[in-house]
Amino acid sequence: MRVDIARQILPVPKALILEADEYLFTLAASLADFVILTEPLSHYRIHSGNLFLAAASSPGGLRRKQQVLAALVDALARELPLRGTPGDVARCVVELVEAEAMQLRLMLDGGFSWETYRTESAIYQIQHADATWKQRMFRRTTMIGALFLPPRWFYALRHWLSIQPWYLRIRKDFLPVPGFTRMLPSRHANE
Repeated sequence: MRVDIARQILPVPKALILEADEYLFTLAASLADFVILTEPLSHYRIHSGNLFLAAASSPGGLRRKQQVLAALVDALARELPLRGTPGDVARCVVELVEAEAMQLRLMLDGGFSWETYRTESAIYQIQHADATWKQRMFRRTTMIGALFLPPRWFYALRHWLSIQPWYLRIRKDFLPVPGFTRMLPSRHANE
């Protein structure tokens, strides 16, 4: 990141102990021309001490992750418009992070069944917009429980199901989880 861009962004809010990188690169993209590459140039090293991805393995880890994601949503929703980002673009940028923070809140604190359904539907639509009709129908069927079960029960049941060997075999052999929606290269990429 160029120094002049970093100076416009810093300091990073203290609440973003786990998401400082996302805060920085998101605001940097709002201040300068940028290109989204469709192929990875690096990879994250995931290890047992990773504070974000291994949050569930430590006491209070999920709570900390939920609080940081909620703080990131607040910070980006506040800062992006101040840097000239149109409201609809800012909303699109924070939509997934907000849904993930809500998902963790529902897991930890509970809430209403309709909140679970709405949150899970939003996450699926963002991450799997190009899922097949079979995958979408399977998802809708599995989401029926979200309409009737308290959120904590729904997430506990979903976690239990996700570690059952028979379920994993069925998903692998007959209806694999769709990949993440891929960005296609821009028509302007070669210009």
